[in-house]
Amino acid sequence: MTLQLILIALALQGGAFNSGAADRHPTPQAAPALRELTAESRRLIQYVDQPGSAEQLPAFMALADRPDWQTIADHLVERIRDDPNGSHNNTCLALGFVVKRHLDDIELDIDPLLGLLSTLPWTNQQKAAGVLAVAAQRVELFAGNEERAIRLAIPLTTSQRGRVVSPVLRILHALTDEKELGRDPAAWVGWYEKRYQDKIDLRGSVYELLAIVHPRDKDGKRTYQLNAQTVGDVAGLGDALESLSQAAATHALRAVPVVVVNPEVLEDLDMARIYEVMSEYSMIFARAGMGLMTVAPATDVFYPPYEAGFPAMPEAEGRQESTIPP
Repeated sequence: MTLQLILIALALQGGAFNSGAADRHPTPQAAPALRELTAESRRLIQYVDQPGSAEQLPAFMALADRPDWQTIADHLVERIRDDPNGSHNNTCLALGFVVKRHLDDIELDIDPLLGLLSTLPWTNQQKAAGVLAVAAQRVELFAGNEERAIRLAIPLTTSQRGRVVSPVLRILHALTDEKELGRDPAAWVGWYEKRYQDKIDLRGSVYELLAIVHPRDKDGKRTYQLNAQTVGDVAGLGDALESLSQAAATHALRAVPVVVVNPEVLEDLDMARIYEVMSEYSMIFARAGMGLMTVAPATDVFYPPYEAGFPAMPEAEGRQESTIPP
């Protein structure tokens, strides 16, 4: 299974997040009564509520092959509608297989998915954007929701996580005439304001500051890089993490560590190795005041912090220089 489908989030908790503008939901309409799932589809869909395993992704893929695939899609969308602020990583992952397989024929209510773009955890944003990016290949599925989708997508270009930015850009490229514009939040805001005569405020769209840890083993010794800067041994890593955590706090951000591992660990869903990584780093991060961790493959893309998206802070006397370590 490709690495694009696998990410182990060790904690999924909310926080302050500004989606750029108040979301203007369409007038709510009563959802049609759901049809019954077949017994086999009910069995497969139960994997949505289970933790990651070697059986989970094959079960999600099998949902797309079921004869009642449209009913499956309706049930998955309804799960999001019933709990709009919940964590829907697995729901979106399963739905994505169905949408991709049946894109030409599927009936898809994208409203609940659009709502997830302005919720936490970040995996909601990533996975919802992934489904919407596929759906955007059939733009009529966005009829009446084009402006809303663009408005909700633009603040997510401030994310440091390539897993969020990549599908968001696919949505924006499909729905606008800016096919070459990349991760340039200010340029996207400018395009939106010119096109729709409305403003998007990016302040607060950044809510986390990533501490990306690369372990390096050479000649029997382990050293570390933090955000591409060599920090030495485990003591040096701890000091650098504490400095980053303090800098994040001054900007009302939470510092979130990401441990980069060999892609094979996640490719094979080697849970024993993943838990080994968790155990190795948990106390280091805890001492630095960081309570979250993400394990990511070395192939993941990360961006520098977008400081114009930090939460607005009371202005102190004089010009304030950035306190974010390089």
